[in-house]
Amino acid sequence: MLLVAGLLARAAAVAREPLAVVPTAAVALLGLAVLGVLAPRRAGSARAAAEQGGPGSARTAARAVTAVVVLTACAGLVTGLLVR
Repeated sequence: MLLVAGLLARAAAVAREPLAVVPTAAVALLGLAVLGVLAPRRAGSARAAAEQGGPGSARTAARAVTAVVVLTACAGLVTGLLVR
């Protein structure tokens, strides 16, 4: 997601379109949220599942990451339409 944010920022800079920075910043913040919040939660869930010998309960994290990926795709679409 941070790579997509970088690509969107480049497209916004090349097109000199200041409005395209908004979805770029949103994607970057979502990527940082995934790295800072969801990744440690997933690691803790996986560690607990390994200790108990059962499957992990990562449904909420998987849903959140899926939502972030969909929002990233939408932001890419919006930025692509803005810079054209």
